Order: sequence, then structure tokens, then C-alpha cells
Amino acid sequence: MNDDRTERVARNQALYREVNERIEDLNQSFGGITGAFLIVCECSDPLCTEQIALSRQAYERTRAHPAQFIVRPGHQAVALEDIITTEAEYMVVEKHAGEPARLAGKTDPRH
Repeated sequence: MNDDRTERVARNQALYREVNERIEDLNQSFGGITGAFLIVCECSDPLCTEQIALSRQAYERTRAHPAQFIVRPGHQAVALEDIITTEAEYMVVEKHAGEPARLAGKTDPRH
């Protein structure tokens, strides 16, 4: 994959990760009422707005790794990332070493 596409994919996924970090507070507030923790798919498709239900623990476990993202099944960027975990509602993917992982780390609001 060329450098421009790699950069574009990284920016799109970073945006979704940032959105999920911002709505985390809402999830904490309403999660106790509804029992649900919802995020937006963190895939590279800028038009994707699919929601994913998962546990708070699974979300935090993924956020601990700057190169990992949570996506719907089939939304992974095969040329840039590997599947780490597959669940019914989502997959955790990790950026390949090198430029994809570096860009993911650089855009991680927690690191």
C-alpha cells in the first residue's frame, strides 16, 4: 500500500478512536442504566458509522495498545493490519510494524 493511502487510513482510524474516547464519558453515565457500552467502528472507511457493543473491559484492553483498533467483522484493512481477536460483534486489529504502527501511536490520545 502506498504512503498516501497508509496515511489516509491512519487518519480515518485515528478520528474514530478520538470520537470513541470522547463518547466514553457518555457510555460511563448511561452504561449503568442500559448495561450497554457502544462505540463507533474504528475502521478506515470514512463513511462507516456502524456501532459496536462491547464490554468496558474489552474497550480498555484494546486502548492500552496504541496500534490496536476495534472494527466490525470484514472492516479490517488487510494490507495494514492483522486480526488479534474475533468476537461476534467486533474484531480487534493491530497495525503492522513500521509506518502503520508508528502513525497509530502518534495519533493515540492516551499515549
